[in-house]
Amino acid sequence: MNRITQLQLDTKAAHVSGMLRGLRVEVQRRNGSTALDLYEGTSCVQLLTVGTARQVADFLDAMAETLYIVGRASWDERQAVRSSREAV
Repeated sequence: MNRITQLQLDTKAAHVSGMLRGLRVEVQRRNGSTALDLYEGTSCVQLLTVGTARQVADFLDAMAETLYIVGRASWDERQAVRSSREAV
């Protein structure tokens, strides 16, 4: 498996944020781990997950898949998140 870069995580997070409409996710580095936070405006609403970059990338993929299944994201939006792993 290839390493997941910060740029890839940021790209995935931007795509998922676009699907959330009114909320956004942001990737941050904390104490050697990678964290994913959910924001509404400028306020952090919830810490979603903490782990390795690969774990956070997989979490973002799962979020995109879930948003597609429940009808909040299009096929193209879902594919943009999944393909961002290979694009960078």
